[in-house]
Amino acid sequence: MYILNPNSIKNKIGFKKKISNYLETHGIPLLAIEGDIYYFAQTKILNDVLQSSPLWIKWAKRFY
Repeated sequence: MYILNPNSIKNKIGFKKKISNYLETHGIPLLAIEGDIYYFAQTKILNDVLQSSPLWIKWAKRFY
């Protein structure tokens, strides 16, 4: 279950499907989906996973 109207949420960050799959497999819960963008809450846990992610994730997130 996820939020159907992500526009009302201010503290969120969106990624494409490939990065989103990586985040979900590392325990970050999905907040919402809008088209081909997957939104996650901007939290310390998300930042920790992104900091410890492989180089391809760090490189790819610059473009989304």
